[in-house]
Amino acid sequence: MIRTLLSRLAAALGLAVAATAAVVALPGTAVAGGLCELDRPCSYLTYNSATATVTARISDFDATEDDPADFFQVRWTINRNGAVQTFPQQKIAHDFRNSFTYASFGPIAPADRGFVIDYSAQSCISGVFGSSCSPWETESIVPLPYGPDTCAAGYVWRDAFPGDHICVTPASRNQAASDNAAAASRVNPQGAYGPNTCVNGYVWRVARSTDLVCVTPAIRTQTANENANPNAHRA
Repeated sequence: MIRTLLSRLAAALGLAVAATAAVVALPGTAVAGGLCELDRPCSYLTYNSATATVTARISDFDATEDDPADFFQVRWTINRNGAVQTFPQQKIAHDFRNSFTYASFGPIAPADRGFVIDYSAQSCISGVFGSSCSPWETESIVPLPYGPDTCAAGYVWRDAFPGDHICVTPASRNQAASDNAAAASRVNPQGAYGPNTCVNGYVWRVARSTDLVCVTPAIRTQTANENANPNAHRA
């Protein structure tokens, strides 16, 4: 029994670490998760922007080795700023062939992807006189935490100027920050455009019409290409 409890605790901690890492590393993929309680199932939520679905990966942490759950009961709701819509409860058979059982919700309408989606699950064991179920586990997730400006996985806001939410690679974001930091060293105040005159070899970036930070011609072209399709790389 002690070994079983320790193994469940280690697995629960592993899921919590994975969830935290995903929030940092994949800004376009919303996730939820936390420390698992040993008297109920333990789930890890992810959002797939390609299919607009939330998936719950369920582990039966409340079960003993001799008494696993036969099925899970799952509930989903959408909280639209206090107006809660509850969806029909799902009964999901325990997938004994694999380490995890999966439940999905969606596709989620574009207008709902910025709201909180609440999830609850309990594990149940069938018996002669009915089913015996665990307490409910609860999790929440926001598919697009930044609404329509949420970037797809692997992309971040460029931030060439405050409010610049063009989704670009981390390298492009770093380049914009570097160019901003070096801006003062790339101007010739005595030039034809006064304090906005770039030194030889540099041109205005024009991330927006008033963006006169001096960059190399290659970066100006890259910026123009990024601006040409502002909705690219969004979740």
